[in-house]
Amino acid sequence: MGNIRCSDEVMEKFKEVTSELGVESQGIALQKLIDVYNFQCEKIGLGNRKSEIDKFEGYVSLITDMFMVNIQQAEHMEETVRSEFASRLNSKEQIIIDLQGKIA
Repeated sequence: MGNIRCSDEVMEKFKEVTSELGVESQGIALQKLIDVYNFQCEKIGLGNRKSEIDKFEGYVSLITDMFMVNIQQAEHMEETVRSEFASRLNSKEQIIIDLQGKIA
């Protein structure tokens, strides 16, 4: 693989961004960047269809955003259910301990 010539600051920021995004490697991140660039170039080449592509991209983005909100809500709900279950289990356990103490 070739080397990229850029400032240390730019390279550090690139490493930071790929790390934060959870990208497996900097090569994958760079390939995705190139893919986005190529897509934008193709869009420009289609001139009169650009508005249709933009509209479609908007729909895809909206669907992606809605999906992420649903996933986040499901994650929050699971955490709430786990917490509630643990709380009730601890409460029942305490009742059992108290009753055993009264029997003994």
